[in-house]
Amino acid sequence: MKEKIKHLYANKGMRYFIYAVGVLLVLSITFQAGIFVGYHKANFARGWGENYEKNFGMHKPGSFKGMMRGDRLPSAHGVSGKVLSVSLPNFVVEDLDGIEKSVTIKNDTIIKQAMEKISSENIKAGSYVVVLGDPSDNGQIDAKLVRVMASSTRMYDGKRGMMMFER
Repeated sequence: MKEKIKHLYANKGMRYFIYAVGVLLVLSITFQAGIFVGYHKANFARGWGENYEKNFGMHKPGSFKGMMRGDRLPSAHGVSGKVLSVSLPNFVVEDLDGIEKSVTIKNDTIIKQAMEKISSENIKAGSYVVVLGDPSDNGQIDAKLVRVMASSTRMYDGKRGMMMFER
């Protein structure tokens, strides 16, 4: 059996065929991963849009600015910006583009200010936070980590450069 495999592999044409099949397999797996990520990001954006009024109440003028032009979909796995309102276990954050996102604090959510763990009661309207988490089906972010920022913190938004948050 080993001899037959060695003989097949010794054939130059067969060797190229095996390499080509391997490359096609890797490319198709990479393509499927891209489809998977894109589907979940689009699904979050759909849920976010469908549940906007439920999550945030009234429509805020200009909150869809940028999204409708197709610049980008809302980030499903986190947000950074100013806390607009707090109704624990939920709070609303306005990101650097002016888009409001609803965040849910779970029992296993880690909340920190600098290196210190703090309780969710320390999250106040007007404070600045960075949230990392998972998207939920209703368009909210289930927080895994919430970091309450210092009174003057620089944040990078990718378009306008560094922005200074001031309290």
